[in-house]
Amino acid sequence: MFVFQYTQFNNLIEVIEDIQPKIIFISDINIKSFSLFNLLNANRNIAQIPIIITTNHYQQKQHIEYLDAGANDFISVKTSAALLTSRIKSLVQKTSIEPLTKDVFFDDIFINSTEHIVTKNGNSIHLLNREFKLLQFLASNQNIVFTREEILKRVLEKNLIIDTRSVDVHICKIKKKLGINNIKTITKIGYKFEL
Repeated sequence: MFVFQYTQFNNLIEVIEDIQPKIIFISDINIKSFSLFNLLNANRNIAQIPIIITTNHYQQKQHIEYLDAGANDFISVKTSAALLTSRIKSLVQKTSIEPLTKDVFFDDIFINSTEHIVTKNGNSIHLLNREFKLLQFLASNQNIVFTREEILKRVLEKNLIIDTRSVDVHICKIKKKLGINNIKTITKIGYKFEL
C-alpha cells in the first residue's frame, strides 16, 4: 500500500485529485473547522473517497459532528495494525460497489438492466421494481455482506421510513419467485450474494 502524507491545506484538493487515494486519513488534531469536510464533499471526484478520522481521545459529541459532516469512520491512534487493515479493506470494498447499471448472469438467471427484466432458462420472471433493484444490487456485488440498513439506503426508498424487516420480505419473495438460494442470510447482520 502506498502512503502519501500531506500537511499543507492550501492546495489539498488539487493534491487529492492528482494522486486519487483509495482512502483519506485526517488527524482530529488538524481539524480546525468543518470547512475541510465541506471542501472534500463538494468535489464530485473526491466525495466518494472514504474519510477516516484518527484520534487520541473519545468525545462522543465531537465524533457525531464529524460523522454528520462527512467522515466515514474513527480509528484510535492505538489501534492495532491488523484491525486497522481490516477496517480499511472493509471501507474500500464498500466504496467500490458496482452501480445498478450492468447486466448480470448467474446459473440460468439473466438480469437485463436495459430492459429491466429477469429471465430464468429464457422465461421471463415477474419481479416488482424493488425486488428487481435488490436482486440486481446483490448479484452485482457478490460476496459482500450488506446490513439491512445499507440495503435500504442504497437500493430501496431511502427517503421513506421503512422497517428494515421489509428487506427480509423482499428477499424471501425473490428467492421464491426465482427458486434460488444464492442470497445468504448473515445472522444479526444482513445478506450477501454467493455463487
